[in-house]
Amino acid sequence: MQKVIIRNFTDPMMGLSYESEPELRRLETHFQEQLEIEYIMSGLVRDISDFMTSYEKSIPTEDGIKLYCSRLAQIYLQEKDIGGLPMNMDNFALFDSEHRSSYPLNIAYKAALLSSKEKAHSFLYRLRFATIYQCRQTTSQEELLKIAVECGLDRKQFQHYMDNGTALKKFEEDLTLTRAMRINSLPSYLISYGQKAVLLNGVCDYDVIANSIVTISDNQIKPVRYTYSEEKLQKLIINHPLISISEILRSFDDLNIEKIKKAINSTLQREHFKFIEENFIEFF
Repeated sequence: MQKVIIRNFTDPMMGLSYESEPELRRLETHFQEQLEIEYIMSGLVRDISDFMTSYEKSIPTEDGIKLYCSRLAQIYLQEKDIGGLPMNMDNFALFDSEHRSSYPLNIAYKAALLSSKEKAHSFLYRLRFATIYQCRQTTSQEELLKIAVECGLDRKQFQHYMDNGTALKKFEEDLTLTRAMRINSLPSYLISYGQKAVLLNGVCDYDVIANSIVTISDNQIKPVRYTYSEEKLQKLIINHPLISISEILRSFDDLNIEKIKKAINSTLQREHFKFIEENFIEFF
């Protein structure tokens, strides 16, 4: 079967991509094996000086970076209602004088992909979660290694790809593709079917992307209604070992918050799942 390919141009630190996850889950459940999603690392922050104000640059470096991080935290908080995923900006300090770029996060995703294609999205999701919800300094290699282990990746193999330049080379290839496509805003979505393609910019919108898929495939690829069953819920959580309640709600056509909490509690009693602060479920 010919599939629709969605190439998601993003950066792991992006709040708009984090908030797009519920819509991506809906695309996955409603298009199933007809759809494949790839993540292109587009390097949002080459160096924080590109985004700092003149005043932030004029004061002592650490003070200026703290002000920038505080301002960035407010931008994140303005995005938190888009997809319903909780954010926490308490003690947000992604950057400092020794960690001035988001490129390490991008390279780390490529290292995860080289280590295990099956676990790469789990790594990307947990990396965003660690950055935006847990406020961990994921620009540091120490934190990136911890997240790799949390996702079940082989630490030595992951670090090997980080250190030997292989992951960096793959990231540079993504940057080249991003520039060749003249993508200047993130996230962006390149939707391809055979020789046809369409580029969409901005926050993921299920209806817009679903309609684009139907159009470029000449009605060959269509979404299907996806209704709840305990088996489907378990499969969803196992495929996404860290997932939010908002994503689960968007994945099915016949769930409300009361029904989903009852269903989850029933499942949790028998399976290896646990709640994280009532907003997320983790499979272990």
